[in-house]
Amino acid sequence: MSIRIISRILRIVFPKSETPVSTLTRLKPEFQKLREELYDASKEQPLDGIVTFFDVVSKWADRGVRDLIGESEKSQDGLLEDLRAFGKHLQNAGRSSYGWNRTEIGEEVRANQVYLGNIFGLFTKTVMFWKGYKDEKPGRFLQEGMRRMNSYNVVSVQARDFMESHIGPMTTILRKLEAAG
Repeated sequence: MSIRIISRILRIVFPKSETPVSTLTRLKPEFQKLREELYDASKEQPLDGIVTFFDVVSKWADRGVRDLIGESEKSQDGLLEDLRAFGKHLQNAGRSSYGWNRTEIGEEVRANQVYLGNIFGLFTKTVMFWKGYKDEKPGRFLQEGMRRMNSYNVVSVQARDFMESHIGPMTTILRKLEAAG
């Protein structure tokens, strides 16, 4: 995650007058809400869930986490590493003009701005595009275990795997932050 993004998040999230513990206490309801929103995204159909996931994560990435990291340096052991890992997840799942989530800071994430593909010979297209392939006849993929899949299924697995690679670790970190507050 760029220092600029981390700094912005931390300045907004952690005013200078607060201690690390009071800041975490103040943010506890927000951490819980984020954890619940991530869980809800994971339960949606994958192509809907990835849009929800990016929208939720992008709002936090827009806020930044640098000041939070700065405050945590004075706080409990392990908290700094957790915050850095949290920031890394925000960076990897945040906005990028050439990535999966092609939105600008402050913009709501929509299905026509999330790109999936570039896998098993599929071109990179929007979630909206791939939703149109839900009823495509299976059999395009000859790889073992994929013969019954269509393009929609392949990008759905891609979306689900990406979300799972972030939601599990982020949830663990959020629980630690809630407990520290």
